Amino acid sequence: MSNLQVEIDLPLIRKECTLRKLNTAWKQKKYELRQVYDKFPTDAERKRNVPMRVKKEEWEAFVDMCSTEEDKTKRFNGKLAREQMKNPHTTGRMGAVLVIEQLEEIDRLVSNEPDIVERDLDNDPVALVIGRDGRWRVRGIGSGVTKTVYHASAPYKEIAQREKRARENSESGYEAIMVRLDEANKARKILEDEVADLKRQSSGLGNASQVII
Repeated sequence: MSNLQVEIDLPLIRKECTLRKLNTAWKQKKYELRQVYDKFPTDAERKRNVPMRVKKEEWEAFVDMCSTEEDKTKRFNGKLAREQMKNPHTTGRMGAVLVIEQLEEIDRLVSNEPDIVERDLDNDPVALVIGRDGRWRVRGIGSGVTKTVYHASAPYKEIAQREKRARENSESGYEAIMVRLDEANKARKILEDEVADLKRQSSGLGNASQVII
């Protein structure tokens, strides 16, 4: 990551967020590459089987990095720690028990004061129990979004919502028109069939009268 800080010219306000996103992307990509790495028993075989869309020299550097004793030790310790987990969860370092307590406290606050859910992000039940969102994160939006950007985008989101509702109303109106046209076509078909039956009956009566005469 130090090389990236030197090579990428970023405004200071965006550097922290960008580097965090790069770190997340690197972790995901490293996991994908490890799936290929683990298929082969030796480094020679690994280096011969370069994954798609990966440069040969970069793949070889990745194989060398993963084959160091330091990296092997980290992987072994991580695997051992996962095997010893009695209750796997995705609640971070706090554990599942504390999260349950926090959720129960949030439910209690909402039950006592239902209007509390209408407060802003810094004062709603989640913020009161768990704490306010940190930098570069807005709850429900993910990382890389600031509260300033989130609030500044509110008018545009409202415009988008209005356009969406207008489109939905237009589509529902179109569907209603098509239903009425379909009903009208069916009614016309029934009427045409009845007229045809009357003509056939009239023609039959005319022929019968001629025979009698």
